[in-house]
Amino acid sequence: MVQNFLYCFDSNYNTQATLSMYSLLEHVEKKINIFIIHKESNYLSSLNEKIKNHKNLGAIEVFKFNQKNIKFPNLANNHISEATYYRLFISTYLPKNLDFITYLDADTICTNNPTQEIENIQRIMVNRYSVSVKTEITRNEWSESLFKNLDMKNNNYFNAGVMIINLEEWYKNNIENIAQKKIVTLANKLKFWDQDILNSIFDGNYHELKSTMNSIISLDTNKKDYKNQVKIFSNQNLPQIIHYAGSSKPWSLEGIFLKDSMYYQQIYTDVYSKKYHLEIKWKTHAIKTLINNLKNRNILFIEYPLALLWRVFVEVLKK
Repeated sequence: MVQNFLYCFDSNYNTQATLSMYSLLEHVEKKINIFIIHKESNYLSSLNEKIKNHKNLGAIEVFKFNQKNIKFPNLANNHISEATYYRLFISTYLPKNLDFITYLDADTICTNNPTQEIENIQRIMVNRYSVSVKTEITRNEWSESLFKNLDMKNNNYFNAGVMIINLEEWYKNNIENIAQKKIVTLANKLKFWDQDILNSIFDGNYHELKSTMNSIISLDTNKKDYKNQVKIFSNQNLPQIIHYAGSSKPWSLEGIFLKDSMYYQQIYTDVYSKKYHLEIKWKTHAIKTLINNLKNRNILFIEYPLALLWRVFVEVLKK
């Protein structure tokens, strides 16, 4: 059975999604199909040739997101764009002959072949579950407000960055229509965007995804705390999918100085033959970050310090 994968993103994440798709194609052992919901109709024409011509790519199809008059909540001053909500509309865009699809966030990197595990999960899900996802938060005194805001009865809240979706159950349970209503009714309560909506809908009724299928790495820590959380894996112990969750990313200057960004940056080098994908939002902040890492000598632990300094210089000049 050919496995199908889905990405939903806009131009803000074109490079990241390219790296995610390439890492996936590099690790599967047979052809897969990739579907993309994107804001631009011409995205496919700009897709990297290493993906278009990859031996493991069966088919690729892009759908332009064109739903009108929808106000997506909680996007102002956040690192998330409206594209995070696109996956709520898969019933509108995906071909109706698909049984299952695996959704991946653009900030995921594949480091091991996931297809065998996906096939095993799909067999379990038939006629039972709409989604297989990884539990991220359990109900306790610190998280109680999240569950209450979403009017959830169960004690588990999942991360939606990797989802194996049983489309037959998804359609049968009318998930898209329910989600569209919740975009309105929960608008003032959403903290984690469409992930909150999906949790509100399923409320614990999902198959539990193995942690290796959504191995979450957060770079949102200070240097002292981060040292206790490094997830550098041995080659014999690589998860199937690494997910860079949180607002600090491996392409931010703060993220690059943390070792766990290596999985992302290596794929960038493989695809573009360059060192370090770096995106800078605020010039002053980037300069301060660089100075701090020069002062505390973190630059000495970077694999290619001169290449990074040049990349910072180039990106700062653009601002």
